[in-house]
Amino acid sequence: MEKYVFVIVFLLFIPIFFFILRAMELEKKFKQGHITEIYLAYIFFSMILAFLATKSIELIFSLWT
Repeated sequence: MEKYVFVIVFLLFIPIFFFILRAMELEKKFKQGHITEIYLAYIFFSMILAFLATKSIELIFSLWT
């Protein structure tokens, strides 16, 4: 059951962090025409941040119980 909750929370955090990174408008700081690489970096970093946030929440709940 805990694995399902982990996966669901992880999948919910990915779009949240993606929109946060997009709001920072980092693509304006890079060369024009490299949009694909920038969006792949957004997705990659969104997944990393989602994983870290999910593990943090898991740690907090494991310490609480």
